[in-house]
Amino acid sequence: ERARDKAQQAALTELASDPARYQAEVLKKRASVLDLLDAYPSCELSLGEFLELLPAMRVRQYSISSSPRANPSRCTVTVAIVKAPAWSGQGEFHGTCSSFLARLRAEDQVPIAIRTPNVPFHPPALNSTPVVMICAGTGLAPFLSILRTPAPWRRFKNVVLVHAVRYARELTYKEVIQATSARYVTFVSREGAPGSLAGRIPAAIADGRLESAAGLPLTPQNSHVMLCGNPQMLRDATAALAARGMRKHRRRAPGHITVESFW
Repeated sequence: ERARDKAQQAALTELASDPARYQAEVLKKRASVLDLLDAYPSCELSLGEFLELLPAMRVRQYSISSSPRANPSRCTVTVAIVKAPAWSGQGEFHGTCSSFLARLRAEDQVPIAIRTPNVPFHPPALNSTPVVMICAGTGLAPFLSILRTPAPWRRFKNVVLVHAVRYARELTYKEVIQATSARYVTFVSREGAPGSLAGRIPAAIADGRLESAAGLPLTPQNSHVMLCGNPQMLRDATAALAARGMRKHRRRAPGHITVESFW
């Protein structure tokens, strides 16, 4: 009804009345209201109508990558700037919050709130076996905080950090981690990188490559694994570890795997 051009009006009506096509062309491609207005320029909306159609902004949650034990007056978060071709095929997508943070300058102020996670994510209190911290992308953040805290070095025989990224340039904390006593294992999935393993972490757990690089067995008797990353990686890695007899750690049922998801 809003389109003045009859052909575009008919196309929009057809799109709206076909659930399968709407799912494929709008929802799966994450086409925005602005994308549709660009595709059907004769469709006119008032500013108020346009704003009503926009999805509500969500609170962005990031893990703290600093440690109050190391510096109680400084708090840092680790954020990946989201910038990639839009799924809709129209232009480039820029992450709302990450792009905003990237534009900030020194002394700019940002409203934040610190929240305690519903499920604590920290090494188990009563465990002297080696701890293996496995993460993908900015899932590194909580492990940076842990590495900057004295407790792991007193509690565990060995600390291993496994970090998976797409490109070697994303190993931005390499020197910081190598300055600690942790054994550092890296994965680079989209290019060859000397010193890094190729492929995905779950496959390397299954075929033994990660175990070999870490220098210790991934078994219930010999290690406690902490996982942080995207849901797919967590599911696949947990399944690969479960095939080795390891199970999720719970307060009332101690296990061998502690998990935190990006979302």
